[in-house]
Amino acid sequence: MYQVHKYIYTLIILFVLGNQVILFGQLIYTHHFSELLLEAHLDYYKPLEEWYHVSPKVKDDYMEYDLVLVNEENDREIRYYIKPYADDELDQIPHVSMMRLMHHIATNDENAEIKVKILDQKLLQERYQADWGMCQYFIPKKSYSDKPFGALISLYAEGKSTAYAVFLYRDIEYDPLENFVFLRYRE
Repeated sequence: MYQVHKYIYTLIILFVLGNQVILFGQLIYTHHFSELLLEAHLDYYKPLEEWYHVSPKVKDDYMEYDLVLVNEENDREIRYYIKPYADDELDQIPHVSMMRLMHHIATNDENAEIKVKILDQKLLQERYQADWGMCQYFIPKKSYSDKPFGALISLYAEGKSTAYAVFLYRDIEYDPLENFVFLRYRE
């Protein structure tokens, strides 16, 4: 009888710990970022397939980021910038704001290409609950990052916010858009 109880208690503990791991996937890192997500009508989900830690670097020569995550094992970085809706004209045309940001962070080398992918409506609704989205693959300015590749993913929901995630990485085979499910608008 003692063995059965021990077995049941072990299963209960494993179940609780297993659910804790799932809950940790939705942790929010800073009070500022938590408040910003509420204002922007966004939920944030921590990347679970890789280990990222918060970097204290939240400002560079181009902009101030709301959260910077670093993965040293794979030499990757994610910089988040969230802009809650403020009822000015630029808030209603997110592609213009995205292009302005891209001009600041992408290299000016005339041989460098910027590849643009407009996200389709089905993906936007199912994965992000967003009205508009775009991904741009680029080569970062040397003064912006030591990583040779970057991707800027922008999401927009009318009347809520615009969210930017800048991915910086070394592996050319890595595609941040494939698994980017870290931000989702609330209904």
